[in-house]
Amino acid sequence: MRKLNKLLARASALCLAAAMTCASLPQVTAFAQSEETQTPSIETPQEQEEPIIDDLVVPGYTTAPDEPSYGESDFNYSVLDDGTVEITGYTGSATKLKIPAELDGKKVTGIGEYAFSLCSGLTSITIPDNVTSIGDYAFYRCTGLTYITIPNGVTSIGNSAFTGCKGLTSITIPDNVTSIGDRAFENCSGLASITIPDSVTSIGSSAFWGCSVLTSITIPDGVTSIGDGAFYACYGLTSITIPDGVTSIGYEAFSYCSGLTSITIPDGVTSIDYEAFSYCSGLTSITIPDSVTSIGNSAF
Repeated sequence: MRKLNKLLARASALCLAAAMTCASLPQVTAFAQSEETQTPSIETPQEQEEPIIDDLVVPGYTTAPDEPSYGESDFNYSVLDDGTVEITGYTGSATKLKIPAELDGKKVTGIGEYAFSLCSGLTSITIPDNVTSIGDYAFYRCTGLTYITIPNGVTSIGNSAFTGCKGLTSITIPDNVTSIGDRAFENCSGLASITIPDSVTSIGSSAFWGCSVLTSITIPDGVTSIGDGAFYACYGLTSITIPDGVTSIGYEAFSYCSGLTSITIPDGVTSIDYEAFSYCSGLTSITIPDSVTSIGNSAF
């Protein structure tokens, strides 16, 4: 009996030792299962939203900024007796401007006095075909203006209409224009060429005063008089044709045209006003016809 008790005690001790050994072993299997079942989380970057760009708005334009355009509200006008309108002012900020053919359903037939004067930001202007007159000082000192179209319907260009438009390099006056006003293109110092049609009968005083890079000009046969100072200080002028219909050459008409070397005065001329060709330092020959009855002081 005592021996049996010893055997039982030894067996119990062995079981206890075995249990303690198993408890101290690491749980390898469970750890491996955990490694297999867990899926590592991978952060993906969120998609960025494309920026929203508002429609581009350019003041003074109703279409793309590289197209000549206008907004009706930018124009002031007065209604004429025939129900058409004359533009009297501009408040927009366009650089390339297309003047509308109609405003509030009424045809635009005139560009009034001072309508666009001092609009130095304008670089090009398109005038509609309905327009028949360009008033005094209409584009006075539009210094940035480099391009303008004058439609065939225009019959008169007012006094100082383009005075001081230094950026203009060339201009074509349409066939229906009969008169070019006083100082119409005065001090257009960039103007190198101009076409005057046969319809023109009078060139006003100082019409091309100070057009210093103008090299040649043909005065049409219909012109009967050349106004005072018409081509004063046109230093670059090297040749000019005075038509037979001219009867008088005004005061200082060609003063300071230092590039002129010769000139022929036609038979119809009866008077050459004083200082008409004064300070033409390059002039070496001149032909004066028998028809001339008076020559002013310092004419040459």
